[in-house]
Amino acid sequence: MKYTVIFFSSFLFAITTIAGINWFIDPFGMYWSPTVSNINQQKTEAGTRVRLVKAYRPAMVNPTVLLVGNSRVEMGLNPQHPIFAGQTVYNQAMPGAGVVHQVKYALEVIEKNPDLKQIIMGLDILDFFLTYRTDRKLPQSIQTSSQEWYEEMHNIAPLLFSLDTFISSLHTITKQGQNANSINAQGFNTAAGYINIMKYEGIVVLFQQKYNQLVNQLHKQNYYIEKEVNKSPQLAALTQLLQETNKRNIDVQFFINPYHYSYLHILDEAGYWAHFNDWKQLITTFFSDRDTPPTVWDFSGFNHFTNERLPFEKIHQPMDWYWEPAHYKQELGDIILTTMLASSNGPPSFGQKLTPLTINDVIKEDRSGLQDTKQQWQKLKQTLLPSG
Repeated sequence: MKYTVIFFSSFLFAITTIAGINWFIDPFGMYWSPTVSNINQQKTEAGTRVRLVKAYRPAMVNPTVLLVGNSRVEMGLNPQHPIFAGQTVYNQAMPGAGVVHQVKYALEVIEKNPDLKQIIMGLDILDFFLTYRTDRKLPQSIQTSSQEWYEEMHNIAPLLFSLDTFISSLHTITKQGQNANSINAQGFNTAAGYINIMKYEGIVVLFQQKYNQLVNQLHKQNYYIEKEVNKSPQLAALTQLLQETNKRNIDVQFFINPYHYSYLHILDEAGYWAHFNDWKQLITTFFSDRDTPPTVWDFSGFNHFTNERLPFEKIHQPMDWYWEPAHYKQELGDIILTTMLASSNGPPSFGQKLTPLTINDVIKEDRSGLQDTKQQWQKLKQTLLPSG
């Protein structure tokens, strides 16, 4: 009996100690226990559990403004932008999440948070691509999950009690002060991991990696965009989102993320430029046909920001507006938010509202921008192609 008591007491002590350490270090940024510089301030392991954390974290934050999208929004839109002064903002954007997944998470927040007043959602053409082989299922209504407390505990208990989390806690401690991606209490990804790559390998490497990734992806599949709402899982999800936000009088604004001009040329050379135009036309028509049309902004055109040149003379120097072709920096995200939300809007020639009256001019300007930057792109592409 004595040995049994000792065994279970030791086991309980070990479990309690591990849970206490994991709660304090909080490697995935779930609880945001008190932070200490050089101990647990940077949540460098948060990216490994981001979808789990962002499913539950908004209920703790209780935001009045929710930012939705993929990794571009997660790294680009800062919830602490001055324009949000006096509001509680959470960035629920998730890397690799498609539109249906993004909407499902947003609907969970809408259902559980009566204080939510506004949703800002970034849109990407690749998130609307379907393949003929795998995407023929008809879209279904997204079901939100009303979990019992024990179901939630089953999902989040490993964040406290598991040895995997304990190992992540140790990694978090050792990575403090380093340039590593981390996610803050409002869900924003600092994107600091890019800094080390820039420092040791240079900006060209980042562009080469994204160039190769996009080329391989776009040439590997035969993508299409479904134009019928009742057959498109993305449009069906957005329809459901707008129905729920209208019921609760939640303001929704959409925007197309700003791609670096090289990204658009890669789309063009892969044979998807017509898809890009059709997609803009599709979402313009789709949103304008709503009973209460939301505001839709387009930041993807060719302009001073998206046409930024690489600093070839200083390859270890970060660009002003981009990390690489697909991900813009917080500095550009700040301008996007100012343009969308400030009464005076942002700089001229950056961002246009998409409406049935403006869409043809937008497509025409895109076509001109593609032609005007072709020579600049050809020069850049030569540096991105494999040598030899």
